[in-house]
Amino acid sequence: MRPDERYAVVIDGVVDNVVLWDGEADWSPDGGDAVRCGDEVEIGWTYEGGAFRAPPRPDAPKRGSRKKAAP
Repeated sequence: MRPDERYAVVIDGVVDNVVLWDGEADWSPDGGDAVRCGDEVEIGWTYEGGAFRAPPRPDAPKRGSRKKAAP
């Protein structure tokens, strides 16, 4: 038996969950596909063409762009 490895549960091209599985035990996700993945993959990543991609980072607020409270 192999040690547990990380698998992403991919539904409609998006990682819905990440699980540890030995790849041999009788298991399959309730929905989607189990795809072997690296330690960096997290829920919300996309999977397309055999590659995982992190979602884009939200833009940080620009310095001085906050509105000042009215007096």
